[in-house]
Amino acid sequence: MKSYFVYRESSNNGWTICPVWDEFWTEGKPITGSFNLLACRISGLSWPQWLRYCRQNGASLYGKGHKYVSAVWKEPNKDFLNKLNQRANELAKIINFKELNL
Repeated sequence: MKSYFVYRESSNNGWTICPVWDEFWTEGKPITGSFNLLACRISGLSWPQWLRYCRQNGASLYGKGHKYVSAVWKEPNKDFLNKLNQRANELAKIINFKELNL
């Protein structure tokens, strides 16, 4: 299974989910827009649903009053990340992420 998302250390003394940039790169130019929303869109959830889902799976939410709230885990939740990558792999079989004009 290909990994489209990984955990990276965050400034909030924890771990946050980030996309693997090379998997979403289009013909030499980066995809524009907010990568914060990418995982929730791939999961088929709205942003508030995504944040609730992350919180139910052990994340703390940071950034109240900012443009985007961040979901941060004290320790990487491998099961959660595997489900997200599994969903991304299912979508990748149907569409080619690199050919999308996002």
